Amino acid sequence: MRGIIFIAIAVCTYWILKFCFGKRKGTVQDIPNKYFAIFAVTVFFSFLFGVPYWGNKIPGSIFERISYSGRYYAIVYEGRQRDVPEKAQVLIESDVDSSFGYDDEIDNSSSQRVYMLKKLYDKYGRSTSFEDQEEELVLNKTVMVLKENKSDGTWKEWGIELLDIPVDK
Repeated sequence: MRGIIFIAIAVCTYWILKFCFGKRKGTVQDIPNKYFAIFAVTVFFSFLFGVPYWGNKIPGSIFERISYSGRYYAIVYEGRQRDVPEKAQVLIESDVDSSFGYDDEIDNSSSQRVYMLKKLYDKYGRSTSFEDQEEELVLNKTVMVLKENKSDGTWKEWGIELLDIPVDK
C-alpha cells in the first residue's frame, strides 16, 4: 500500500511540475518535462528508501519507520470492566512482523506492524514494567494484557488501547 502511495506522489509531482512550469502539450522527451520526470523518479526512490529509516515515529502513519521506540498515550483500565478508564503513557517498541517479509519494505503496511508494550506509566509517574510480555498492542483497539505480581504470585489484568498520540517531551 505504501508503495502505491509513493508512486502516486511521484506521478502527481511530475504532472504538477509539467502543468506549472513545463510544456503542457509536450511529451516526456521534451527538455523541461524530461527533467521533471527525472525529479519525480528521484522523489519516488527518496520515499522508498528514506521513509523506512527517517520516517515518522507515529503508530499507524503511512510514512512510519521500520522500527523505533517511544512514549505514547494509551487508554488504560484495570480488570475486565471498563469502569474507570484513564489516559496513561506507555513505552512501546515498534517493528515490522518478519513473517510478512521484512525485506520487502514496499508492502509493509501499518496492519503488519507489531507494537510491543515495554512500560506503563500511570498519572502519578509510577511505572510498571512489561518487558517479559509477548502480547502485541493494536492501534486504537483494546488488548487485554496479563501482568504477574512477583511478590505474591497473583496476576493482574490490564486493558490497553494504544493511541497514535506521542508524548511531548
